[in-house]
Amino acid sequence: MSPQEQTTAQPGERATDLAEKTLNAVASVRTRLGRAVAAAEESDGRLWEAEKALVELPALPTAAETDRSAAGSEASPPQMDRQTYSHAQYQAGIIHSALADAQRGVDTLREELTSGAAALDQATTYLDQLEKLPGDGSAQPTAGLRERLAGLEAAIEVAGRGAERTTQRLDAARTSIQPLVYEVGEVNYWGPGQAGARAGRAASIRQTLPGIQAGVGTISAAHVQADRSTADAIELANAVRAASNPTPRTGQAASGTTSEEVRRDRSQGTGRAQGRDL
Repeated sequence: MSPQEQTTAQPGERATDLAEKTLNAVASVRTRLGRAVAAAEESDGRLWEAEKALVELPALPTAAETDRSAAGSEASPPQMDRQTYSHAQYQAGIIHSALADAQRGVDTLREELTSGAAALDQATTYLDQLEKLPGDGSAQPTAGLRERLAGLEAAIEVAGRGAERTTQRLDAARTSIQPLVYEVGEVNYWGPGQAGARAGRAASIRQTLPGIQAGVGTISAAHVQADRSTADAIELANAVRAASNPTPRTGQAASGTTSEEVRRDRSQGTGRAQGRDL
């Protein structure tokens, strides 16, 4: 509806238009959060691959152990050291690649959260305009939807903070493992200062990596909130349409196609978010 049409439209028509726009905006939030859930699931899978490779990462000799070996107090054949180092570097490469993939998934998740928040703001704006229209509002269940949207906004904010923490931990993990991945061309594998640095990197990644998935754990809760908000928006649109256009049942059924399509979409896409930590 154009601005000129909005000016001349009857209150009932304007209410119907705003209710439909509210529904479409809320449905857009739900779609965005569904994509965020998919991105979180992908990141989760890559992080589990990284943790599996971490289990295979050999324990690298510390500086003290290397010094004892060099002094002849322990047997540590150079060839065995090189084999250990090569295997550690291989596993570190797997970890680093998986972390990079996981970060791309989290980046996508954060983008979808931002887009979802923008759509939520638009839905709230439409709802504000709807409540200001003339009439007693008895047929417009806006209060329940407004409360639901407030909960959805809070859930998106929590998910955003969790994703930000995940990004910080992923950055720390990649910083820890990267030198081990790209360290090449050294003849003295366990020379002074080198062993301690390598052992420190391995220890750091062992502390940083486990449990990173928990940082994006709230996204499924936000998706469930969006699904419930969509149901409330459908109820609102149907109530406004019925009050504004008291036509026979056949006419009302035809005009409710948009809401029915959203309901079908909702029923098909809800299951994935249920019971997930991501």
